[in-house]
This record gives sequence, C-alpha cells and structure tokens, in this order.
Amino acid sequence: MIQNERYQFLYNQGVMNLNRGRYAEALKSFENARRESDNSYAYSGIGRAYYGLGKYSDALKNFEIACVRYSGNIQAAHWMAKTLGKMKRYSEAEAQFNVVLRRLGNGPINFYQEVYADYEDMKDEREGRKPRGSVHKPPMSYSVNKDSSTKIIINGDVSAPVNIGGVQATDDAIINRAEIDNSSKKEVVGSSSKKDGFFSKIFGSKKSTCPDCGTPIQNNQKYCNNCGRKLE
Repeated sequence: MIQNERYQFLYNQGVMNLNRGRYAEALKSFENARRESDNSYAYSGIGRAYYGLGKYSDALKNFEIACVRYSGNIQAAHWMAKTLGKMKRYSEAEAQFNVVLRRLGNGPINFYQEVYADYEDMKDEREGRKPRGSVHKPPMSYSVNKDSSTKIIINGDVSAPVNIGGVQATDDAIINRAEIDNSSKKEVVGSSSKKDGFFSKIFGSKKSTCPDCGTPIQNNQKYCNNCGRKLE
C-alpha cells in the first residue's frame, strides 16, 4: 500500500482537475504524483490529461506504460481503447475494447455498460454515423451473475488508488485485498469470508459524505475521491 500522503494528495488533485476540465493543471498534478510514486495509476492519470488536451499520441504512450506496469489496471486498458479510436486506429481499438469487455466478464455492471457505450460510439464514428446521444445498452445476453462463487478479485499491484467501475477503494478496503505471496509472485486468495469482507468494505460501508461535493466516503478515507478535499 502506498503510504506517501503527498502522492495521494497530488493524485486526487489531478482527478479533481480532470473532473473540472482543467487538463493542463491535471497533467501537472499527475506528473508530480508520478515523481512521488512511479506507478501504473500515475501514468494512467497522465494519459487521461493528455487525452483531454487532444494529444492522443502522448496519451497512448502513457496508457501503454500504465498497462505494462500493472496489467490489472483495467481503466488504463479502457482509455487505451478510446485513444486508439480517436487516432482512427479502429481495428486496434476494437480489439482492445473486446479485451476489456472480456476481462470485465459479469461485473461491475456500470463499468461494463460504460465501456460498451464507448465501444459503440467508436463504431459509430468509424462508420460516419452521428453519436446517438444516449447510453448504449449492452446485449441482452449480458447479465450479472448473482452467484456468490463469482468474485471480482483485484490482484497483482498493491499501489493505491484502486478503482472498480468508478467505486474508489480506500485505505480500509485496500487493507483487505487478496494477499500477495512475494516468494512466487502469485496471488494468494484468503478465505471466502475475507473476500466477502473486501467487497462489503468497498460497496457497503459508506459512512458519510464529503462536506464539499457530497460524494460518499468510507472509514479511514483521508481525501475525497471526487473533489480531493482532505477529510481528516
């Protein structure tokens, strides 16, 4: 887990600037965050800032680095697909979108729908069709498997922040991630109760909201995931 509070502050500052459309300021924040901790999520943030600035070649380079640093950074893989589409490299974009959709499998549903909508928008652009202006619905064959045997396991990198379909895992959630066996570099998943505890912390333990923007926050969360406000 990243203990560097300055990194976390700079990263959240970058997210806040992205949300406000301040892409040049976001780029500076993410680059400073990368200097504090050279990890996949910092590169992904830099890529998103470049994407917002319309510098798609620079964005693609950073998303590629982010995916190499941590193959589990599915957000970076998603944005790589979007960037390839903007560069009119449609065949590569389509292949990348399909990779992301396969990896998402049966969840989370909101993130799956977001990726699917971006995929359909890319195909509309490729075919010269006007954007439909509404969220594309995934095929009806897609459904969320409610069976408790289906788990979304975050593995590999222990670099925060972790984001699953727009839901930010904070300190108390990250503590309960699957453990990593450093001797074999393979994921060691604990008991089912531990995995259940992980998801209950991400999805079910929101205690209050940010006083500035109203975004739900969890226990032990130091910064708001939306506006970057320091909470403690």
